[in-house]
Amino acid sequence: MTLIFLFLNAIIIVSCTEKDNQQIVDQEIVGTEKTSNSAMLTLGPGCTDPYLSGTFVDFWNKSTWSQTQWNDYMDEMLLVGVETVIVQFTAYNQYVWCNSSNSYSTEAYANALPRLLTAASNTGIEVYVGLYFNDEFWSNTTNTSILNTHANRSKELATEIWNQYGSYSSFAGWYISHEPAPYYYDTTLKFNIFKNNLVNAVSNHCDSISNKPVAIAAFFNESLSSSNDLLYFMNRLGGCNLDVIMLQDGTGASENGTTPHCAIGNVATYFNDAKWGLYGESPVFGGDFWSDTETFKPDGSPETFTKVEQKLNIVDAYVTKIVTFQYFLDMGIDSPHTGSNQIAADSLRSQYRTYYAN
Repeated sequence: MTLIFLFLNAIIIVSCTEKDNQQIVDQEIVGTEKTSNSAMLTLGPGCTDPYLSGTFVDFWNKSTWSQTQWNDYMDEMLLVGVETVIVQFTAYNQYVWCNSSNSYSTEAYANALPRLLTAASNTGIEVYVGLYFNDEFWSNTTNTSILNTHANRSKELATEIWNQYGSYSSFAGWYISHEPAPYYYDTTLKFNIFKNNLVNAVSNHCDSISNKPVAIAAFFNESLSSSNDLLYFMNRLGGCNLDVIMLQDGTGASENGTTPHCAIGNVATYFNDAKWGLYGESPVFGGDFWSDTETFKPDGSPETFTKVEQKLNIVDAYVTKIVTFQYFLDMGIDSPHTGSNQIAADSLRSQYRTYYAN
């Protein structure tokens, strides 16, 4: 799919290769405010194809899965072209899903992560390993004490994980489990608290022990942030020590179970401005920009294939990879959905397999 937009009465076409070779400037965009309905930036004719080549995975309903169950799950995802798995978190609140000597986890499932990594190694799927998360983050997004605690726990966990599982062929990188949004960090001062006390603290540590890429997933809510707000936010995020930045499309996430964070008709504008923030007038980012496409409806049920296909065709012009949140729940054979929602998951999986195969 090729899209060409006008910017300042000139046509700008930059290929994906050219994007990777840009000089990265560690500064924010200054001097020019680009509104959402102004001429739009296209960095090339689209850097990916409209398919789900990755998925998030968590350990809910899978904490005690056998190696055979993990093998079957990875084999199932191969049928729809999944090449990358992002583990949402390996430690969450009181839970931990690997062998860890930490003092904060009271429920431990030591075999979960190594079995996932083994299954992924057997199938050639790459894994980005998520670290520590605690729900207190949501009400403490600029609390330096909380952020430092989360960073230290993530770093300690990363060291334990790398020492035990770093030799797995599937171990491709790291995922910082904290999801930032523009309205949490709407000033440079607020953002730098997040950057210095959490993101760079964790990513620098992961670099030092493994030299593997580090990823994060941001989100937005159009009722709280304009696309121009997202542009400036992504410009700040791109200045962090990160290799992959994902953006959730917001078409399923909802505060009330009815209204999504972003109407599907507005996704292109937000993704365009997000990409501008990373690679535009004052480029700050030399890594990859991925879409985190939501395959669920605001009420939590699986999305229809027609809508999923529409979402894929919207974002493929802006990103180098499309992953989903998430295959297991919305499309999986063993999805924990029941009744009509399981029928919807089976239908989405069946129709998507046909789409992918053709």
